[in-house]
Amino acid sequence: MQSPTYPLHRLPRSPRHLQLSIVGFSRFAKLFMNHPPRYDRLIIALNDDELEGFVREWALRKTEYLEVQRFTGPGDMGRDVVGYLSKKRHEGPWHNYQCKQYGKSLQTAVGLREIGKLLYFSFCGEFVPPTAYFFVTPRGVNRNLKRLIANPSQFRTELIITWDAYCANDISDGKNIPLDASLRTFIEAWDFSAIRALSVDDILGDAVVKPALYKWFGADPGGPPLGQVPTSNEHLRYQRERFFDADAFARFYRDNTMHEEIDMLRGDVLHGVVDTYRAAHADTLTRVDAVMTQAANLHPSGVLAKYAGVPIKQGICHHFVNEGQMKWRKT
Repeated sequence: MQSPTYPLHRLPRSPRHLQLSIVGFSRFAKLFMNHPPRYDRLIIALNDDELEGFVREWALRKTEYLEVQRFTGPGDMGRDVVGYLSKKRHEGPWHNYQCKQYGKSLQTAVGLREIGKLLYFSFCGEFVPPTAYFFVTPRGVNRNLKRLIANPSQFRTELIITWDAYCANDISDGKNIPLDASLRTFIEAWDFSAIRALSVDDILGDAVVKPALYKWFGADPGGPPLGQVPTSNEHLRYQRERFFDADAFARFYRDNTMHEEIDMLRGDVLHGVVDTYRAAHADTLTRVDAVMTQAANLHPSGVLAKYAGVPIKQGICHHFVNEGQMKWRKT
């Protein structure tokens, strides 16, 4: 029996499943240790199902969507990943992401068939037509399909002209769907300028894709912004600066869906300072200074550790106090 193979980001832990030879692993390690990861190649290496999962993770970070839903299987009606712009979901404005992972650029016939399928089921009343339609094609679309996308009226005409060739017998298994007058009128009324093709460069060029890259490929999440600190006396100003830096840190990474990593960092800081916190101190200020000194010397684990500088670790301690886990003034 042939051993299973796995995407690079999902290699099982058991060595008996490792498919890389010693030479192959050495080349792999050299590539990734000496050069920045090529996320374009990693995205292109995803299979169809994985690409849909990656696109869903990406779409979840887009602020215009109130909800993101993934459709799988033969009953998707031309939808892979959907972003809803209102609570009406399919009865209001929505965007469709049609994911196509081929060994070459997306062909015209496939593009026409997918648009025809979605518009047919919209015509049947399954959902209102989308206000935006994205072909997510890491390898791009062919020259003719690119031309049609750039000329919406020509795309509409081409779909109508080629309906019998590409759509009539390919939308629903065992069923012929003729382009009758009512269906044609429905298609002609849709705005074909809603269609766009997204290549791997378009995906990587989106600022909100980083959480998906981190989740799927372990990409470096980057550093957080600094917090905005109110003015005050010097000692209090330093404490506030630490608090607000830690707050900005937490908000930045939580917005990037890194909840577990933040919890790991906070856990390391708490365990690292708790004994110093519980020790006897002459007064409140002495306790604060001792805990701040201990926090500054910690070396936490996890992917966010390199971005958790001294003010962040110290500020997390102030968050523990703010949340009631610690108290500076002992009663």
